[in-house]
Amino acid sequence: MKNKNVCRVCGANIDTSNGVAGLKNHLRLKHRRLYNLMEGIETDSKLNPTQVSTKKASTVVKTKNPDPSTFPQTRMKEHYPTVLSVADRKKQHLGRVTNWIIDTNQSFNVVGTRSFRIMFNTFSVQAPEITKAANRHSVRENVVQMGTFAKKATKMEVRKHKGSWTSDHWTSRAGVTFTTTTFHYVESWEMKSLVIDFRIFYGSTTGERLFEYQRKLLELDEGYHFAMFGVVDTTGNMGVLTQKLRGIQHETAFCTEHSFHLNAKIAFDDVNIPGAGDLMKKCRSLIEYFSKSTQASGELKRVQGIGMAKEYDGKNAVSVLQDVITRWWSTYRMLKRLHHLQPAFMLMVNNDTLDEDLLPTSSQWKILRQIELSLRTMAQFQRLLEGENYVTGSLVVIAVYKVRQSYMKILASTSAKSPVKALVRKLLDDFNQRFHPDVGAKLIYTGQADIGHGNRYTGIHPYLFIASMLDARVKNMLITMMTEAAFARLKGDLLVFMVEQKRQLMVSDLLDGEPPAPIQESEIVDDASNLSAIRDEDDDDLFGGLVANQDVEVEFQNENDAQLESVCLAELDMYLRDTGMPMHSDPEKKTLNLPMSDP
Repeated sequence: MKNKNVCRVCGANIDTSNGVAGLKNHLRLKHRRLYNLMEGIETDSKLNPTQVSTKKASTVVKTKNPDPSTFPQTRMKEHYPTVLSVADRKKQHLGRVTNWIIDTNQSFNVVGTRSFRIMFNTFSVQAPEITKAANRHSVRENVVQMGTFAKKATKMEVRKHKGSWTSDHWTSRAGVTFTTTTFHYVESWEMKSLVIDFRIFYGSTTGERLFEYQRKLLELDEGYHFAMFGVVDTTGNMGVLTQKLRGIQHETAFCTEHSFHLNAKIAFDDVNIPGAGDLMKKCRSLIEYFSKSTQASGELKRVQGIGMAKEYDGKNAVSVLQDVITRWWSTYRMLKRLHHLQPAFMLMVNNDTLDEDLLPTSSQWKILRQIELSLRTMAQFQRLLEGENYVTGSLVVIAVYKVRQSYMKILASTSAKSPVKALVRKLLDDFNQRFHPDVGAKLIYTGQADIGHGNRYTGIHPYLFIASMLDARVKNMLITMMTEAAFARLKGDLLVFMVEQKRQLMVSDLLDGEPPAPIQESEIVDDASNLSAIRDEDDDDLFGGLVANQDVEVEFQNENDAQLESVCLAELDMYLRDTGMPMHSDPEKKTLNLPMSDP
């Protein structure tokens, strides 16, 4: 067709009646990577971003600002910074406006408005010309280019570490599916997190398609795996994803928080609380009454502040809270708030500002209180596992143990009401299906990731046991929660990891031309001062990649394995005997002090 050209990539017809601008815009909007290659923003190699030309992408202006002390006798003007030209100031203005747009989340269109541009007129007589550089098209282009560089910088940072990844998918009200993948690692005893991908996921979200996406994103086909362990959602398609990841020897687990919520939401339905007289429905009707009446809500807050009930002395007046079946620990929050407001309700009844029939009966209040206490341990650990600024994987084992123990104590109580026991029995049965029951009130560790219905794990992943063992905050609790046989098996598996890591370090030293000194029997002692001298700086990296040099590996295996095992066992025993706890040591006490507010 006249004035039409066909794209050789997608076959689209492009109008070229006004020149090649249409071709360039098509590449920029539809084939971003090809456009970046053409403009020099990217290269076709896998070199790091510092080797990529940024000829047209850079918005940083290099000004001449020489140090006079480094120059011999020169002309006077060379001792002073060069005045920026209008062209350079346009680039500077565009870069700074782009940063402002990103930082304040502004619309691209705002930079083209007259009111925005005249703000700069007081700074320079050239402002009307300089501000023309920033328009919605140039700013958008800058944002896209900066995103390209940010992705490369993130990938470079990720490759320097080993850690775990998480992934989630959700659909907006407009029916658009989004996906994100985050990466988490420990550096200087602090947890760090990076978003390594966030995008619209086009097409179906089957387990097979998610697997191909994650395998490419995490570079699981390459020799070095920065991602050691994954955590995914509990939806059905994730079962296929985890099955395929296990097929390429990459371990994953389902989100413990989601599994806990699926268990706790049993208390949401009155069907699971027989003999309570539709108690949950009655609570929600009471909450609805206050939510729809500003007068009733105002009176509820007023009676809390008049000093008639000591429960409210020194506390802010609050209103009711509604639970939502999809919101974590919301039923616990609802019941806890109702218990807190019970004296205020009774004051309103005495003042004839509330119909007593809206309230639970005396026996129902007792049932509500017991249900609240039944859900408290679960809610506290859900709150703790939501943490974003500290490691949570090592707390999963402790959480599972404590939640199960809380259920068992309620069932063994002679004071628990029959509707509460019926609910807790259902909670415990469901919990035992998701996590293997204990033996003699102790944790089970098999060293295997047991798979059940829907490719789901039916216990705690062994990696989480190892994480708990390596976390000084919880290792002492873990030891008391396991049977002797289970603890011995866990200790043996951890010892295997340590020996393997030691061997690989020795192989690496040999390949670098520095043969390690043989281990002496005198070094294998049970003394902290001597052990500190032979401890390697990289001992904490217990899961490093294997070195593909089998000949050298066999040589060390035959010569030093017994001695390596003795050294590692001495170090491990010393670590397990150490009762010292780091700062923020007790995760249980920490979470008890956290406000149970709206997540």
